[in-house]
Amino acid sequence: MEGWVKVNTDATVFQDGSVGVGCVMRDSQGAFLGARCCRKMGAWSPREAEAIGMKEALSWVIARKNQCCIMESDSRMLVQACNGSPGEAMFGTIVGDCIQLLKHINPVLVRFTYRSANSVAHALAKANYSMSGEREWLDSPSGFILHVLENDSI
Repeated sequence: MEGWVKVNTDATVFQDGSVGVGCVMRDSQGAFLGARCCRKMGAWSPREAEAIGMKEALSWVIARKNQCCIMESDSRMLVQACNGSPGEAMFGTIVGDCIQLLKHINPVLVRFTYRSANSVAHALAKANYSMSGEREWLDSPSGFILHVLENDSI
C-alpha cells in the first residue's frame, strides 16, 4: 500500500530458553528502511517468543514515529490474538501489551504471512545466538542479511 511501511517480525527460542527477536522494515516498494535484532533472556515458549518479537517490533516502530504500518508475523496464533482476544497466561499478558502498543500507531494492520515471506526477520532472530546486545541497522542492511533480502518475498 502506497505510503505505508511493512514490518516483518520473527522470534526463535534458543536451547537455553532465551529468545532471539528480529524485525525488518521496508517501504511500500519493498526497499529496506531498517532492521533490528535483540536477545531476551528467560525461559520462553515458542508462542510467548513470537509475542515478545511483536512487542519489540511495535516498540521500535513507535520509537521511529512510523504511522501507516503493516505488521507481519508468521505466527497465525499471534496475529489472531492481536486482532481479537489476547488469551490467557503469559502469552495473553504479552499480547495485551502488543494491543496497547498498537493503539499508538494509526493506521495499523496486523496480518499473517508465510515463513517464505518472513525470511529476513527469521535470519535476524537466529543471528542473536552469536551476537551480544541489541543491533540496529538504518538505511543500509548488515552484510549477513543482504542475500536474504534479495531473495525475500515482499
